[in-house]
Amino acid sequence: MYSKFIVVSLLILSIFGCSKKVKEPNPGDYKVTIHMDNWNQMSTDAITKDQNMFLMLHASWCSICNTFKNEILTEESVATIVNSKIVVGLIDGDKDYGKPYMSQYSASGFPTFLILDKNGTELARKSGAFSKSDFLNWINPYLK
Repeated sequence: MYSKFIVVSLLILSIFGCSKKVKEPNPGDYKVTIHMDNWNQMSTDAITKDQNMFLMLHASWCSICNTFKNEILTEESVATIVNSKIVVGLIDGDKDYGKPYMSQYSASGFPTFLILDKNGTELARKSGAFSKSDFLNWINPYLK
């Protein structure tokens, strides 16, 4: 009985001890132009530019979300491809103002990535981790 307790304890410690906490980037670190927690501005921009929208529903505590933001949205090479061809928005779905979007788009976890047309109709969805090349390949058909 005592050995089972030790094994379970070590397993729990290894799972939580190995998880890496990744901080959110500072707003000035982003190279991609982002509408942060501002649906109205994002949708107005999409309509004005006649472009699709890329929406990331995220949470500040989500390490996968923060890794994506740090490794992809801060890349100059990604910004060069994305900035003039799709409107990008990040909404914290864990906050009160973000929960209606989680519900509207039936998002059950973080991160949830959505491609929306300029009117907010869903065109594509993905969740989980992305490499830079996977992200660019996924988003490419929706760039205008």
